[in-house]
Amino acid sequence: MFSPPDGSPTYTLGLDNHPVAKFRFEADTINHLRVRFTDLSYFRPESWRWKFGDGKSWNGKRPLWHTFPQNGSYKVCLTVCNENSCDTICRWLTLGPNAIPEEEVVLGRTTLHPNPTDGPLLVSIQDYIPEHAIFYLYDIMGKRIFQQRAFDDWNSLDLTAMPTGTYLHIAIDRHKVIGRGKVVRI
Repeated sequence: MFSPPDGSPTYTLGLDNHPVAKFRFEADTINHLRVRFTDLSYFRPESWRWKFGDGKSWNGKRPLWHTFPQNGSYKVCLTVCNENSCDTICRWLTLGPNAIPEEEVVLGRTTLHPNPTDGPLLVSIQDYIPEHAIFYLYDIMGKRIFQQRAFDDWNSLDLTAMPTGTYLHIAIDRHKVIGRGKVVRI
């Protein structure tokens, strides 16, 4: 995303470069409460302010790693500023199964690509960092035929050895359902 510097000879529209806040996160594979944040902001931000939703904050471009005190849902916000303005983005981050009430089944946190698949399958767990999630696959008769540990973000599964057909999948994190549905092997 190119925007000429303010006041440069190529700058003729009279618009200022306003920063846009953006970030991504990923969990430590050993400690799900330890999360790495990466700044993806653009249009020349000059200052960064992170708020982690647990009473702690950080001023700077790279907080690198932040350890949350316990499982739960946290509103993580990043504000970036330059001489023209500031922009803020906030995202809810859920850590571990204790953040989900006992009776609640959480759906929609997992997506599968491509579906149908000819073998390789990517499973995405979005905006949720599992404590110890397992992805299970069952045949149409309910027999478990596959299981694999699942982490936040993208998980790669190889289903090339499985026969064609329709299968049921479920992702569980410490006895709590975080996603379920069908997958078709072609």
